[in-house]
Amino acid sequence: SYTITSAAQLAGMAKLALWDPIRGCVEFEGKTITLDIEGDELDLSAHEWFPIGRGGSYNSKIVGLFKGSFDGGNCKIKGLYIDDMTANAMYGLFGNLNADGDGTAEIKNVHIESGHVRAGYQSAGVCGMSSGTISNCTNAATIELHPDANVNTNLGGICGYSTGKVSKVINCTNSGNILATNENYMQSPYIGGICGSGGCLENCTNTGAIQVVLQNFGYIGGVCGMAVMAINAGVQTSIKTCSNTGDISIRAIGSNMNTVSAGGVAGYFQGGELVESYNTGAITISIENSECWADYGGVLGSNLSGTIRSCYNTGTLTLLGNSSYYSNFGGVCGSLDKSNAVDASIQTVLATCYNAGTMTAETFACFGGIVGTVWTAESVSGNFNVGKLESSSNSNFGAISGWEDGSSASYSDNGYLSSSGLHGYGDGTDKEGMTGLTPSEIVTAINQQLTSANGWQTTASLHDGKLTMPKLGSAGDEDEDDVIIDVPFTITLPTNVENGTITVDKESAIAGETITLTIAPENGFELESLTINGEAATVTGNTYTFTMPAENVTITVIFKEEEPSEPEKPVIPDYPDYYNIYMDACEGVTADTSTDVVREGSSMTFTLEVADGYTAENMVVKFKRSMFGYWETVTPDADGTYQIRNIYTDIYIQITGVEEENPTGIEQIAGVQVYTRNGSLFIQTPQQEQVSVISVSGTVLKKETVLGLRQFDGLQRGV
Repeated sequence: SYTITSAAQLAGMAKLALWDPIRGCVEFEGKTITLDIEGDELDLSAHEWFPIGRGGSYNSKIVGLFKGSFDGGNCKIKGLYIDDMTANAMYGLFGNLNADGDGTAEIKNVHIESGHVRAGYQSAGVCGMSSGTISNCTNAATIELHPDANVNTNLGGICGYSTGKVSKVINCTNSGNILATNENYMQSPYIGGICGSGGCLENCTNTGAIQVVLQNFGYIGGVCGMAVMAINAGVQTSIKTCSNTGDISIRAIGSNMNTVSAGGVAGYFQGGELVESYNTGAITISIENSECWADYGGVLGSNLSGTIRSCYNTGTLTLLGNSSYYSNFGGVCGSLDKSNAVDASIQTVLATCYNAGTMTAETFACFGGIVGTVWTAESVSGNFNVGKLESSSNSNFGAISGWEDGSSASYSDNGYLSSSGLHGYGDGTDKEGMTGLTPSEIVTAINQQLTSANGWQTTASLHDGKLTMPKLGSAGDEDEDDVIIDVPFTITLPTNVENGTITVDKESAIAGETITLTIAPENGFELESLTINGEAATVTGNTYTFTMPAENVTITVIFKEEEPSEPEKPVIPDYPDYYNIYMDACEGVTADTSTDVVREGSSMTFTLEVADGYTAENMVVKFKRSMFGYWETVTPDADGTYQIRNIYTDIYIQITGVEEENPTGIEQIAGVQVYTRNGSLFIQTPQQEQVSVISVSGTVLKKETVLGLRQFDGLQRGV
């Protein structure tokens, strides 16, 4: 056992571990080294750091490793600075932790509080490469891909590349940003908030941001970029109780066909279990190369065999660009495909997970609220989507699954909010085992599937329009925030409405949102009543707004015929106005008015005299106030005088229905005979003629071709 008490001693340890062809090196196998720094703070900023056990080769043998046990004593290490791109070297506080398969090599209780590691190949804050155990470590240093890097590179906050039968990363947290934004980098990066590549991670959390620019293939995860059992020499891959809250941003700019595998927890997973883990970070992928596609999910990008169980995503997921290839885009997992699995006996299962994040796809995608594409898998069961899904592309777009390619996977007990307006499967249908549910129904279904036996520590509930989803409670942070979703409720409008229409600006909305109804009666009709969930609403004008309650809404509307209303008495000005009297009397009657101009508020009278040979039996006397008023019938007083009172507009008087007692004489018009009898007009022509009947006001009443005798009925008398 050895104790390190200064930065100089720690640097001396790194020099001892450096391979030299003459003196060899010290690999500390079987040794325990403990940091014991006064004040529990160690400052390394005086010099660029040289990793402990950076690694090398001699006579085809890997040398220069660290094979001991290092205990950082929870000391805060500041100023870790590396800027190097030596080929095939490992970078971090440690370079290569190697256990030779016996599981004894370890790094624990190391806390990198600040620094900047700019390197490549295998790089991280704590250890570049490990086949041992890293536990209870944290990193806040920035990890950056070196601009001269030209090989495939693993970048991680804690470990770049964790590999081997006994390699593990346990109880570790990264808060440092990870950057790989060199647009000239032509190789493939493996990037994770905890590990770039790894096989066994437990109780790990990433809060740092990840930013990546890709020219080639890329594997990016909030916790682990690639987790594959082949890397771990036959040991099943395991990611358990891990979480990511950091934002992930990826730009795919390459000119060749390439793939992005990206997820909130892992980018690429094969051969094991990813369980009880979650993502809350926002993930954005922008495809600037039309020959690129993405396997992209809130928890996992690509699953090439293995079980995903009891995981969730609440982060906002955005897929941008205009790719000529489809992408597989899922709220939990981008794609399920065991066709190339290393071990075909390992089942591919997606179970008891949920997505509550908003998902948006701009480019074409197989787009599902739980899984984007199912290629080959055994089952998709007990999963729930309550997130908002939006797509502006021609996508296979489903609330549970976007698409499947000949898969024989079984679906059971998968639910989604029916108010989303979607169906379970991407072609606009519900496969068996995919069901649209009301908010209260989905709470019941979630609590039947997401149980404590599957790792869930709380249950779902619905209160005041807010759906609280279950928590895992053990994934990285015991203070895991509540997942609360504003549930959209549906708005049902009446069908087959008579004499008008009613429309709504939203078909569904969350409680508290403002809803606008547009009400449009047909001509001659008006709104009689509007009710919302059985309660009458008072409407002024053609629109009505209300606040969405925490329940579904049913709207009822009834229209009725308009009733004429009395003219409103206008406001009397300070000086009087005068109004004209217009008289329109039919033939056979003469009107005698008391005046042709009336002062406002006054009255006028008139009398009528029917000429000899005419009868007033059917006479009708009407008047209207203003050109656009409605006609009112007026009757004479006992002395035969007609009176119109309270005049505040021009007055129009019309007298109709006075008829000749006998038929008129026959009038000759160039051989054409014209006469009237009993309210009908008769025209007789000796040859085919075009005949127009025109009123004295110039209105064409009839126009047609006549040969012989023609009778015209339905003409208003007096016009």
